[in-house]
Amino acid sequence: MKLTMRQFIYFINAIVIFFASVLIYYIYSQQKENLVKLISAQIKSTMIQSGYIFSKILNEQNDPYIIKPFLDRKVATTDIIKGFILTDGQKILVKSGNIENLYPEKKDIYLNIYEIDQKALENYTYFKKSFSFFVGDSKKTYYLFLITNKKYISELLEGLKVKFFIIWVVVVGMIFVILELLIKRVLIKPMDHLRLFADKKVNEKKELVIKEFENIQNTLDETFKELDSQINYLYDITVTDSLTGLGNRKYLYEYLYKKLKNHPKPFAVVLLDLDNFKDINDYYGHNVGDEVLIKVAEVLKKHTIGKDVAIRMGGDEFVLIIEDFETEDELKQKLNRILNALNKNWSDNGENIITTVSMGVSLYPENGNTLEELIKNADIALYEAKKRGKNKIVNFNDDLKYKINKMLQLKSKLKKALDNNEFEMYYQPKVDKNAKVVGCEALIRWFSDEGLISPEEFIPVAERSGFMNQLGEWIAEDVLKTRKEWDHKECLNSVSIAFNVSVEQMRSESFLHNFVKLLHHYKCQINKLEVEITESVFIENKQMARNIINEFHSLGLKVNLDDFGTGYSSLSFLQEFNVDVIKIDKSFVDNVLEETGKIYIKTMVDMAKNLGLETVAEGVETKEQFEVLKSIGVDYFQGYYFAKPLPKKEFEEFVKKNLSDVS
Repeated sequence: MKLTMRQFIYFINAIVIFFASVLIYYIYSQQKENLVKLISAQIKSTMIQSGYIFSKILNEQNDPYIIKPFLDRKVATTDIIKGFILTDGQKILVKSGNIENLYPEKKDIYLNIYEIDQKALENYTYFKKSFSFFVGDSKKTYYLFLITNKKYISELLEGLKVKFFIIWVVVVGMIFVILELLIKRVLIKPMDHLRLFADKKVNEKKELVIKEFENIQNTLDETFKELDSQINYLYDITVTDSLTGLGNRKYLYEYLYKKLKNHPKPFAVVLLDLDNFKDINDYYGHNVGDEVLIKVAEVLKKHTIGKDVAIRMGGDEFVLIIEDFETEDELKQKLNRILNALNKNWSDNGENIITTVSMGVSLYPENGNTLEELIKNADIALYEAKKRGKNKIVNFNDDLKYKINKMLQLKSKLKKALDNNEFEMYYQPKVDKNAKVVGCEALIRWFSDEGLISPEEFIPVAERSGFMNQLGEWIAEDVLKTRKEWDHKECLNSVSIAFNVSVEQMRSESFLHNFVKLLHHYKCQINKLEVEITESVFIENKQMARNIINEFHSLGLKVNLDDFGTGYSSLSFLQEFNVDVIKIDKSFVDNVLEETGKIYIKTMVDMAKNLGLETVAEGVETKEQFEVLKSIGVDYFQGYYFAKPLPKKEFEEFVKKNLSDVS
């Protein structure tokens, strides 16, 4: 059984009181014994003294009555003796004191006056002693009875008991009070203080009487200081990004929650994201990527002083809380300075890495009154900045909100579009230098109840929503169906079909497996099929890209690298990956009539020829472009100059007419 401190103290008190009581009782017993001895001694001495005097007087004068004055004096001088009776056998000769004139009964007589104890005093009233003397030659014996004042003796003994009981009460009370006060001051209060100190309900140290308590208090104080230091350190870890030293997501939410709770003046929440950072990470490695993030954080620290705060949300995404501005123009200028500071070349171990950033801005309270609203709306603005070409600052507004809502609606409709047969494949011709159709690119179109929805609208939504795998599988199957049909049409059996494969499809473990199943099912001319991929496929996972390209080649398909020249480092990919065709992006074709543009394309074509690759120019819109591109040495061409993307039936008619015109 466990005791509380109070119970333990009561237990200690009880032990002390018990031993004090035993001591008092022992003293009382000794005093009572002494009192009994004193009374007994007085009785004994009186009887002995009386016996001596009686013997002497009676030997001289044979008159017992002469002893009465002596007995009267004894009765008068002590309260213990009530009287005397002098007898000759059963005959009373002399009586002294206020007693009855009767011979005592045998049961009341105590004979041994030399051993008188408390029991004898309490149980006997008469104490007897015989006296012998000579009258002439004959011996005579009288008997002297001493009658005790039993009431007085009882009062003496009872008085002693009461006195010691009072002493016991006083002593016990004093012990209890003294111990209580002493223990309360020396133990209870210090221990209560230690308990409160240990519970951190009091923080101030107190001077304690007991040295051990003082040591405990000092130990607790040192322990708490160390714990507080550790807690602060652990808290700092939980709210600090380990890589950059900026606050992390947890810190952001705590900071904004406190800020919003205090009804602050207007401030801006800025989501900042590095453009194409994944390319840096995947191409140069995570160590280089981390160094870039550290340098970006250092720039942000320099530009967020005073009340402004920079936070790393995770990955390459940062958040700025900007409060130190008066007008939106002032805010815009501050953000532009940060944008320009981060739009630079970073030199790391001989590598020159170019970074740009996109920013999405939401304002309190204009764009939201809660932490969730402000973050969400800044994220919407950031998405729009990315969509507009990156390296931009976009403020959240109602138009953006409308666009996002429209995107969400589009996402919802996408899932029903396949079931409702709302998608259709269009085919854009690919021609050779004689403008003869030798192939085409299959492009998806969506005809919803609301009309034609551009791929620029729904493809990003499909990619973000995870719908691209399902949509890509539908595209592949539709292309294989068409290829199967064209295998049996004379004018179309030699026309190749290229179709796009997205990064999301390449990531999917089931993509190749399902595609091979479709090939086995349709049994079409595989050598007339081409897959078009962008360099983002290579950046995503180099080994995965190599494996998939090798698998395409083993199946008999050509692999085209789309949008060549616009990515992060397209030239280097040609050395690492076994592609068959490079498609020169329209942005280069647009400038081919200029000398600089012509040089760029010529460089690409020469490099491709040296590597044994075919080239396709995209976005050819004029005869002049066509002629220059031919002169440079481009192999194939696509663009509105020849034909826009056409429905299958129209494309088939276009091919028939093209073949007749060329011939």
